[in-house]
Amino acid sequence: MSIIDRYIVKEVVRVLVILVIGLVILFYLVDFFEKIDSFIGADLSVPGVLTYFACKLPFVAAQMIPICLLLAVIITFGLMNRFNELVALRSGGVSIMSLLKPAVAVGGVLTASLFMISETVVPVTISKANRIWLEEVKKKSVNTSRERNIWIKERRKIIHIEYYNPTKKTIYGVVVYEFDDAFNLVRRVDAVKGVFKEEGWILDDVMEQKYNTSTGIFDVLLHRQISEPMDLQPDDLTDVVRGSEEMGFIELMDYIRQVEDEGYDATPYRVDLHAKAAFPFICLLMSLIGTGIAAKIRPKESLPIVIVAAIGIAFLYWTGYGVFISLGYGELLPPLVAAWTANAVFLFFSIYLLVIAA
Repeated sequence: MSIIDRYIVKEVVRVLVILVIGLVILFYLVDFFEKIDSFIGADLSVPGVLTYFACKLPFVAAQMIPICLLLAVIITFGLMNRFNELVALRSGGVSIMSLLKPAVAVGGVLTASLFMISETVVPVTISKANRIWLEEVKKKSVNTSRERNIWIKERRKIIHIEYYNPTKKTIYGVVVYEFDDAFNLVRRVDAVKGVFKEEGWILDDVMEQKYNTSTGIFDVLLHRQISEPMDLQPDDLTDVVRGSEEMGFIELMDYIRQVEDEGYDATPYRVDLHAKAAFPFICLLMSLIGTGIAAKIRPKESLPIVIVAAIGIAFLYWTGYGVFISLGYGELLPPLVAAWTANAVFLFFSIYLLVIAA
């Protein structure tokens, strides 16, 4: 690596670290003041609060790194441009492609690092953070197994759900156990699936068993569809189900296979699987785009204006990425296409910027 390359890498990394630390602190300040009432209401201890935020750190940092890298590249080259360093380098025969190498090297290292962090650290830490929020803050008595089984305890009911599809707000393999004050089983409801609507949970293909006090046995009733009162909202289930971010790539592949082998729709998880592979490459894209934008800056142009424009480009990327992922969840696009389309579009955009800057 040449002296110029080492200099650029050093400056990009220095600015990147400063930006990541600053944005993480800002995020935590906002997040803390949003949740402080919940922490106080749950009487969560200071060590518990610190543990919660510490466990969220790898996930939050991973989300911040791509946009920070884009800004770091632009700020580094923008400052070099302001002091005519880029003009001197290009006058000396240094091409834009030569300047691109150190930025891409940083992007490549971060891409690999982001994938490894998302595979090893994030699933463990975000799972711990979710568990603290669910059990110690929201005080929910819930147990979720690796095989998707969800157990929820209400006042006189215990509910078991085999699988929950958050996109369709649909539960599958539902069993409701209802008890009297002496905790004797008085009713059991088995349903193939349930859908959440305005009036509550509507269960389909139901077998209801009700204890008959006069005969001492359970009467069996079959229903095509019934409304079942449950103190359970889709958001509650979204909190308790094991999210894709809590699983590594291989583990998520196994999870999808198990879900589909049992006949359930795993489309949202398939989208997330491809997104796990696509997301780390954002770092490479941002390094390319940042170099292309920085190469077009003239010495007299205002760097803050360029930074605002870069933030706008990053916003467009995240908006487009979110839209395509949502289309994948809704089965309007194949999972592979939904996860990679934003990357493909912005790859061509970065190439365009580099070509016109060369």
